[in-house]
Amino acid sequence: MTINEEQKEETAVLLNRWRRPSLRVTSNAENVGHASWIELFFDLVFVVVIAELSSTLEKNLDFVTFIKFAALFVPCWWAWVLFTFYADRYDTDDVIHRLLILSGMLAVIFLAANIHNAFDNGAVGFALSYIAVRTIVLALYARAVRHVSVAQATLKLYLASYIPSTILWLISIAAPTPIRYLCWAVAIIIELSTPIVGSRLFANTPVHPSHLPERFGLLTLIVLGEAIVSVATGTTTTNWELIPTLAAVGGFALAACLWWLYFNFLETAVIIRGIRSVHIYNYGHLPIIIRNMPKTLEKM
Repeated sequence: MTINEEQKEETAVLLNRWRRPSLRVTSNAENVGHASWIELFFDLVFVVVIAELSSTLEKNLDFVTFIKFAALFVPCWWAWVLFTFYADRYDTDDVIHRLLILSGMLAVIFLAANIHNAFDNGAVGFALSYIAVRTIVLALYARAVRHVSVAQATLKLYLASYIPSTILWLISIAAPTPIRYLCWAVAIIIELSTPIVGSRLFANTPVHPSHLPERFGLLTLIVLGEAIVSVATGTTTTNWELIPTLAAVGGFALAACLWWLYFNFLETAVIIRGIRSVHIYNYGHLPIIIRNMPKTLEKM
């Protein structure tokens, strides 16, 4: 290899480390998009989140407990959605992107650490962690706007929910207990409804038809994986008696059937065309994932 060729190779490596965000897909794109290594690494922190969330259902599964679980699950799920949709549209996987994603992972870890006591002395930590997650996503979009003109519409829409919801999360820190959770609820409603209200702003930033289903499939696998772990853990103290063993077999069979149905549908029937189908696909996963939570499966 000549000196010029070595210099060119070193330059190419350097440019690959520092790349400008760009729109990953156009409306007529037919290339197959797969999750990057940083996305797969990012999903690992949600293994912890799912485990902490399922622990909130350990004592009992009455209506009040389930409502508390759902109230914590929705912002955690939405945090994953925010990073996923950004990566689907603008992922460059360069140094700055990786540092921001790693910062997001750390914020999610703090979010998970406060789940267990989120309705007690961990409420402030939970709120601050969630604000940090949303702020890091804002930084990602702000960076994309500098290099991708169509990202301005997405940033405006994000700010339309970020500003009022962040104010409410901050107010909740100092608010007394009943008002605190009301602020959380209103903030989440604002965040979840904003993409639907501002659907037209997404017209020039389509999602990837293969990358997005893969990402949601990976999240579903994490949830089902926690269900398998829960079944295995539950058998450690049974001494292989008949009834507990049959219950474990039934729990595994149920998780396997859910996997079979979901991924058979994912491979053969997923068609994402237009922003309306994106919303249906995105929000439709919320009840599916909640339904597949490990402790929910155990109590069936």
